[in-house]
Amino acid sequence: MIRPSGWARFFRFRLTPETFLLEVSPGQRIDQTDLGLLIKNISHSVTDRRRGDLEVTQGEGHIRIGVLADDHFRDGVVTRYQFLIDKRLWLPVAVIESTQDGRLEREIFFRGLRVNVSVPDGLFGTEGD
Repeated sequence: MIRPSGWARFFRFRLTPETFLLEVSPGQRIDQTDLGLLIKNISHSVTDRRRGDLEVTQGEGHIRIGVLADDHFRDGVVTRYQFLIDKRLWLPVAVIESTQDGRLEREIFFRGLRVNVSVPDGLFGTEGD
C-alpha cells in the first residue's frame, strides 16, 4: 500500500511489486532492494555471472571488489560493478554501477549501517524447541 505525501495523504493505493511505478531503477523492483538480495547478487557477480577478471583491493576499513558481470535486473546488459565491503561488519556498504566502458549509471551507499545485536535469543525458534 502506498500513501502519497503532502495534500494527497488521505489517498491510498494498492500496487503490486511488479508495477513500473515502484521501480527504483530500470528493471529493479522495490521488493528487490533488501540487503540479503544484494549479498546474493554480489556472489553471482563474482561467480556464474562474471564476464571478466575480478579485481580485489583493500582500502581504509573496506574491501573493494570490481567486476564486469551480467546485470541482475536487465537481461542482456553487462554492468561494471564495484562493491565496497566493510571490514568490521563484513557487509556491503556501497554499490557503484557503470556501463562496460565506465560511464557511471548509479551509486548506492549505506551510511550508518548497524547490526542489531540486541535481539533476544528466544525470538527465533525452530520447531521442537
